[in-house]
Amino acid sequence: MKSFPLNILILYSDSAFTPWKENINAHTITSLVQALSLQHHVTITHFNCMDECFASFLKRFDLVYNVCYGFDNYSQTDIVEWLDEHEIPHTASSLQAQLTAQDKGLLPLLCSEMGLHTPRLLDTEEILQFKGTMLLKPRFGSLHRGIHIFNEQQIPFNLILDRENIVQPYINGKEYTVAVLPTEDGDGSICLPPVEVVPFEQKEKFIAGNASGKTYINYEPAIEKSLRERIMNHVLRLHRRIGLRGMSRTDVRVLDNKVYILDVNAMPNIEPKQSFLPNIGYYNGITYAELVNRMVNCFYQYYYHRQTENSTA
Repeated sequence: MKSFPLNILILYSDSAFTPWKENINAHTITSLVQALSLQHHVTITHFNCMDECFASFLKRFDLVYNVCYGFDNYSQTDIVEWLDEHEIPHTASSLQAQLTAQDKGLLPLLCSEMGLHTPRLLDTEEILQFKGTMLLKPRFGSLHRGIHIFNEQQIPFNLILDRENIVQPYINGKEYTVAVLPTEDGDGSICLPPVEVVPFEQKEKFIAGNASGKTYINYEPAIEKSLRERIMNHVLRLHRRIGLRGMSRTDVRVLDNKVYILDVNAMPNIEPKQSFLPNIGYYNGITYAELVNRMVNCFYQYYYHRQTENSTA
C-alpha cells in the first residue's frame, strides 16, 4: 500500500479548452495546490493529448487529482474512459457511473426501481395531449444548457423529434441542491443538508442557471426536519446506487411534500468561490482544504487499500 505523503498530479484543462467553459482557472488550481501541499507532494500539468507517452507520465504519480472537464472535442467522460483504460488512479467516479448519472433518460427507471420519484418521460403522443407546462432538455446535457420550458401551445416540434432530447412535466415546486462528499477518513460518504435554489425575481417557472431566470442559494431554507432528512436519504441512496465515488451534487424539487429527483452531477466543479459544492461544504464547517483532502483519502482508500485487499483475498 502507498503511504503518505503521496505524489499527486493535478490534471486540468483551462475553462477555454473545455466544452462547457467550466470554472477551471488559475485561482482554482492555486487553491488546489495550497490545499494539497499541506500534506502531499504536488505537480501540475495541463491535459493535452491521449497518447501512450502522456499516459506513462501520469502513471509516475500515486494519484491524479482530476479536474479535467474535457478538452476541445473530448468530453469529461472521454477523459475518464482514457484514464480508466490506462489504469491511472484518479479522483473521479468510474466511466460507467458517470454515464449512468448523465443519462436523464435512464434516471426515471433507476429511481422507480428504488422507490424514488422523478418527472416521468413523455412520448410524442403524450406531449401533444399534455395540458400544462413541460420541460425539454438534452438527454445527456449538463450545466442546465439546452433547456426549454413550454406548454401545449408552444411545442418546439423540431426539438421534441430529436431523439437526443427528452420531455418531462415541469415540476412547479421548490428546488434544492444536495451535496454528497467523502467522510473524513475517505471510507464512506455523507450527505450535507439541502440548500434552496431561489430565483432572484419571483417567477413561477425557472431553471437554475438558465436564461429562464437567475438564481441564488439560500443556505438556511425553511424546511421541516423530516423532509430534509428524507431528501438527504434519497440523494445518498442514489449516489451509492449509481456507484459514484467522492463527490456528487443532485438537484431535486419538492411539490406537495413529494421529492422529485431532477439531475445528478457526477463530477461537481470545485472552483472555491464560484462553485456550489465547495460553498455548501464551507457553510457546513468543511474548509476547502479539508474537502480536497477528503477526496484524496477517498480515492487512496479505493485504489490502494480495497484493491490490495481484493488481490490478497
